[in-house]
Amino acid sequence: LLFRRASDCLLADRFFTKPDLNRRKLADLVGSNETYLADAIREATGETFSSYISTLRLQYALELFETQPDISLDSVAIDTGYGSYSPFYRAFIKKYGITPSEYRKLSLSKSTSQ
Repeated sequence: LLFRRASDCLLADRFFTKPDLNRRKLADLVGSNETYLADAIREATGETFSSYISTLRLQYALELFETQPDISLDSVAIDTGYGSYSPFYRAFIKKYGITPSEYRKLSLSKSTSQ
């Protein structure tokens, strides 16, 4: 129940893209405390709060690459909530094993070959 409230809150208006998002802010929004919130997220996803937020942001980045192929990588970093390109780049490589620009090239070549 707590995870569902938190997830609904994060997905509504893409709250997960706010660069200043932290456990305390989300816990306050869903009427819980940080520890219960972190435990609920870990139980539901197997991820820490930070990792879960990063997952949501990176999934949104993939969506942006698909829907806006001409968007700049800096814009994707900012729009997804990373604030700047460097942390976005590191998180992207950690999650997907390739750079954002490599992903975009692969994505574009797939869409043009269909």
